[in-house]
Amino acid sequence: MTVAASLSEGVEETSEELLLDFAKTVFNIATEIGSGAKFDDNWKDMATRYGMSFIGGTIGGGIATALPGYRAARQRQKDIIESINNPNANTQAYKKLVNKALNGQL
Repeated sequence: MTVAASLSEGVEETSEELLLDFAKTVFNIATEIGSGAKFDDNWKDMATRYGMSFIGGTIGGGIATALPGYRAARQRQKDIIESINNPNANTQAYKKLVNKALNGQL
């Protein structure tokens, strides 16, 4: 899940960069007819810019999808410790954790 989300975020960021370059090119063509105002060379250093967009998106997407999983694992760890320390007070929670462990959900 995290790898797929990372890669899709990287592709999404790169496509945004490509769309921005395309929009600048269309603007430059349209203004050639009119005022002559232009953006700088849109396609300059495109491999570097697209590469950085992809890498940044991949890292950001991985972090964004890993964080909820980390939080859930920390909560499960706290629940397990709580159940071990107070088995009588948390009988229902303890039973749920045991069932999850037996079903391979932990």
